[in-house]
Amino acid sequence: DLENDAVVSSDIYDPDNSNNRDYVIVNVSTSSDVFLKKGCGWEEEVLAGEPIQYDILVRNDGPSTVHNFELWDLLPDDVAFLSYEMLPSGGECFYTPQLPPMHGGPGQGLHCFLGDVAPDDSRVVYVRVRIDPDAPEGPLTNTVTDWAAESNVSLEGSSANLYCDNYVVNHADLSIRKTANPWKVFAGEQVMYEVSVTNYGPANAYDVLITDTLPSEVEFELSTDPDFYPVDGDVVCEWNMLGVGQTRSFQIFGRVDPAAEPGTVSNRAWVESLTAYDPVEYNDYASAPILIQGRADLKVQKFGKPDGLVRAGDELTYTIIVDNLGTGYAHNVTLDDVLESDGSFDLLEVTSNREALCDPVTGTFENEMFLSCALTDTLEVKGPTPGSGRWMITVVVQANEPQDINNVAYVAGSDYDPDLSNNEAMAEHEITAVADLELTKEAWGQMLVGCEGETELWLNEVAAGGTVTYTLTVSNTGPSTAENVVVLDEPLPFPDLLEIDVQSITPSQGNCQTANIVQQRRLSCNLGTILPEESATVTFVAHVPSWVADYTVLVNDAQAYSDMFDNNNGNDVVSNQTVVSRVADLQVDKTQDPEISLPYWDITYSITVTNLGLSDVEGVFISDTIPAQVLNPTWTCCASDDGLCDIPCEPPTCPVEPCPWPEIGLFAQADIPAGEWVIYTVEGTLDWWPCGPFTNTVELIPPQSLVHPEVDIDPCDENNVAEAVNDPFCHFEPLVLKAYPGPDSPP
Repeated sequence: DLENDAVVSSDIYDPDNSNNRDYVIVNVSTSSDVFLKKGCGWEEEVLAGEPIQYDILVRNDGPSTVHNFELWDLLPDDVAFLSYEMLPSGGECFYTPQLPPMHGGPGQGLHCFLGDVAPDDSRVVYVRVRIDPDAPEGPLTNTVTDWAAESNVSLEGSSANLYCDNYVVNHADLSIRKTANPWKVFAGEQVMYEVSVTNYGPANAYDVLITDTLPSEVEFELSTDPDFYPVDGDVVCEWNMLGVGQTRSFQIFGRVDPAAEPGTVSNRAWVESLTAYDPVEYNDYASAPILIQGRADLKVQKFGKPDGLVRAGDELTYTIIVDNLGTGYAHNVTLDDVLESDGSFDLLEVTSNREALCDPVTGTFENEMFLSCALTDTLEVKGPTPGSGRWMITVVVQANEPQDINNVAYVAGSDYDPDLSNNEAMAEHEITAVADLELTKEAWGQMLVGCEGETELWLNEVAAGGTVTYTLTVSNTGPSTAENVVVLDEPLPFPDLLEIDVQSITPSQGNCQTANIVQQRRLSCNLGTILPEESATVTFVAHVPSWVADYTVLVNDAQAYSDMFDNNNGNDVVSNQTVVSRVADLQVDKTQDPEISLPYWDITYSITVTNLGLSDVEGVFISDTIPAQVLNPTWTCCASDDGLCDIPCEPPTCPVEPCPWPEIGLFAQADIPAGEWVIYTVEGTLDWWPCGPFTNTVELIPPQSLVHPEVDIDPCDENNVAEAVNDPFCHFEPLVLKAYPGPDSPP
């Protein structure tokens, strides 16, 4: 609202000033004609996988300023948002994977805030997206779905400009390469072709077809690609899709015909997409020549598994392969195999893939073994059928101690052999010692379980104040002898928590270093040699001080090792955790002085609480029910050197009924180390009418165990209650005094 005021005045007196002022109010409204247009990039046809830029023009044709203009742009599903730019700057856009349904969703899009747009001013939003490489051919639509402003705005003439269409086409530049390994190959041997296909884009290539025509001299055997199939001598692979920038490789294995003539042969492979246009053709073809060479001889190969060093106790498998490389069958084929060693070994098994006579087949040998095998039939030329022209002998041996084994094999036949250099093969192996050490550790602790100091040994639990016996057991599961076996136990949980009895350290063999065990907190024992399937032990005893807290965990780690290789280190280290419990036999005694007290006499009760061990006790409650006949009782307390007693306190207030304690009179708490005591003294005066006997009872309430919360720390309840009984004379005959006149008068 625009208000305009007018006032008139003069130097002459005006008797009525009420009509000297007037005003008018003009209502101002906003009205803007906004032109909104969507641009679709530079080309009507766009390539899948390539970027494209949309532009959104917002122009205010006036007359009013448009306030807080915003719009929603729905992007196609087959694009990925890259970036946006708004010119001139001052606004902001936000990408969201799901536009609200009220603004054109669901679907990805932009929500743009353009701010205020003055008359004759404009905003341009440039939106960059990348078309998905797998976008199908067809139209691609981008639409401004909604707009809003805080002004009166009309979009007359803009409704036809709120969307744009492009057409997606697929181009994929496919390239193929092919190599042969080896490129020089003997007749009858295998050749491997490596085929690689790359899609240089920009779109994904669908329905990719690779055709490889092998030479007539090479017979197809197999391909590593699961999508291949043979067609009239060709190897054909069909792939559903090859993505942009993706390279896919596979191998084709072929067998050269044993009768093939020496010379160079080649093949040709090509790739095409049945749906995408390939803009480059020269790289759609590739070839790989090979040079075929002729050879025919008997060849022997030998290898042992595992390679290199072999651990004692493991099976060493020798495989001897005899191939007839042509050109004719081989007759009377024999194989001599010699094993030499510097120790003892066992021959476990000899097997042949063809009918053959071998001797020996099992046995134990010292230093040397001669094995002779003869085929009972001829050996054909090695051909395309797997296993043809090949004789395989498997020899399995085993040694349990370190040694070197050399194996030499020689093959011969009655036919002419053009090349004798491959008739002999040798394999060398070193047998290394293997000793699997297994370490276990147990702790048996002394526990108080009854009255009169009765104890038991519990596994991995010990009472504070008791002793614990650790036992370390080192076992050698073999197969070799373990030499220089060392057991290292560290860090030992002392001197704070354990008092090691050095004299108790006892190895079953060897010796232990005990000189600096307390300072170094480690126990080292050299147990010497342990034979396979045997064991050695180390035991030692430690005392747990009585003050060690309840639920303290004594963590103790140990490890074992030797000079031999250990193929299982997981059982060489052990950790023992022993839990400390507070367990003690508490005893209470009560006396009364005098033993029989009469009315108006002073009476004194003495309560003595003794900790008979094993552990220190903290927080034992002493509950004493003071008889009503005792008037004005007072209390005092004393403790032995390391004990602690408090001044008796009033009974605590019961949170709920019934109250667990009566009007007891004395309710105190004390800390009593093992072997120590506290004494409470209660003094009072008897009432004038304590007729009949009455009892003063005291009871101990031990604290609960943290390790075993369902019980208290005192296993013996028999001595936790004591009482004193007073039975005064309640009736008196008065003594009458009479006067006596003289010593001779009768009474």
